[in-house]
Parts: sequence; C-alpha cells; structure tokens
Amino acid sequence: MGELARIVYTRSGTATVGASVEVPAGGAGYNVDFGCRGASSSASIGFELLHGTTMIVAGTGHCDGNDYSDTALPPGTPSESVHLVFTGDLSAISAAYLILAPAQPR
Repeated sequence: MGELARIVYTRSGTATVGASVEVPAGGAGYNVDFGCRGASSSASIGFELLHGTTMIVAGTGHCDGNDYSDTALPPGTPSESVHLVFTGDLSAISAAYLILAPAQPR
C-alpha cells in the first residue's frame, strides 16, 4: 500500500493545508514523512495528525532541504479517520510537504 495522504505547500501556488483520510486497521503502523525549504536555515515546518479534535502526534523539522519521518500510528492501529495539517507560520517557507504512509520495515 502506498501513501494515504499528501499535502504540498508552495509559496507561489495554491496551498492545501490539510487532508482527511481513513486509515486501514493493522499493518506495520504509519509515519508522517515531511520536509521543506525556507528563506533561512532557521525556518521550520510543523504538523499535527488529529483524530477528531484529539491530537495523535505533532512534529517539527528545520527547512534545510532534508527529509524527515516521525512515527504517527503504531503497528496494529485500529481503522480510524484522521486529519493531517500543517501548523505554524508558513510565511518563511518556500515549499513543504507532508505524507502519511505505511511505516517501512526496518
């Protein structure tokens, strides 16, 4: 199974700031993969994964062109509807992405 949700932000384009998706039960768990580029190395991006109004996980990363990954849902997670969103001020960011995808075996 590939990615469940992808959100892309570009300063010059239209931003999609959130995506809702039904996460299938079971599996090896799910990660949020993310990255961004900013006007300076001190710029950062934030995200939240929500179930209703309850935050499941939140994370941040520097906009240094590197890719990052945070565990979002553990293995054996029951099926649930989640919402993935950017957080914070996007004004110092030129491009960013968030992807909710199955965790890769290690």
